[in-house]
Amino acid sequence: MATAQPDRLDRIEALVETNAQAIRSNSEAIAQAASERQEFREVFQATLRVIAEMGQRQDAQLEAIHAMQSEIRGMQLENRRILDHLFGPES
Repeated sequence: MATAQPDRLDRIEALVETNAQAIRSNSEAIAQAASERQEFREVFQATLRVIAEMGQRQDAQLEAIHAMQSEIRGMQLENRRILDHLFGPES
């Protein structure tokens, strides 16, 4: 039994070292995952800001398009009146 005790202690020591190494490895993986998660969050937030900005630009462009449409309709009406005055109304 005297020789079994050192073997057992060696096995326990090896298990403890293996567990410690696994814990270190897991800790590093967790830290890496947390870092990647933070990077993803920052990229996602930046993407959301770009989308919001694009939406605002689209709203402004839509307003400009509506204003141009109104102006074009007015010009069409004015052109029709001029043509009617010059050549008479269309039949």
